[in-house]
Amino acid sequence: MITLAGPGVLYGTRTDASGTTPCNFGKVKSISLDVDFTVKELTGQFQFPIDFARGVGKIAGKAKLAAISPLALMNLFWGISSATGETFTQFLEAGTITGSSPATYQVANHTGFGATLEVLNAATGLPFVAVGVLSANGQYVDGGNGTYTFPNTQTGTAILVSYTYTGAGSFNLAVNNQLQGFTPSFSAVVYNTKNGKPVTYTLPFCTASKLSRDFKESDFVNPEIDFMVGANAAGQVIVENYPELS
Repeated sequence: MITLAGPGVLYGTRTDASGTTPCNFGKVKSISLDVDFTVKELTGQFQFPIDFARGVGKIAGKAKLAAISPLALMNLFWGISSATGETFTQFLEAGTITGSSPATYQVANHTGFGATLEVLNAATGLPFVAVGVLSANGQYVDGGNGTYTFPNTQTGTAILVSYTYTGAGSFNLAVNNQLQGFTPSFSAVVYNTKNGKPVTYTLPFCTASKLSRDFKESDFVNPEIDFMVGANAAGQVIVENYPELS
């Protein structure tokens, strides 16, 4: 008899494209595999069936993760390549409107500036309004390069600015609208061990069907990936390996 405890480890390797890197899905919290068949029942004049016949089968998997691998997202779920350059968010950068004619503020990360998210009056918490031409206090003109122009009467006002910018040395995943039918596939390996008895489940042909990330108060974001299991060219669906059969 073999007993297991804990979620184990989940690996994936993309099978519909060459040259991709095998990867660990991430920090696994739980892995589930549900096998379901439609079953036809043969009945006669009696109440209960006298025979059964399996019809279509379905295997559904789910991995709940404490942390997810970017490689798993890129290769196994989306089936895309990464691009250089990471988009960062600067949240509530503290600054002061300076100068006059014009009164301006330039954000710290103006090199690689992306987009403005919010400009607040630090004292009141009220948002400044973006306009094309200044006509009153509480307004700003966005120069599009991380520089903002304000009414001269607001010189010395403390502000809080949130914005995005691009940094070098990292990467991003740009998900495009693919034609229907595009389906990344992968093989998966579930590994677990207890008391020196390793167990390996190989799923030769899988495709991811759902990705969930729940952002909520006072808790971690625990991503979930749902996937479906089919048969490979050899007709194999699951290969279960045990150190003993007893």
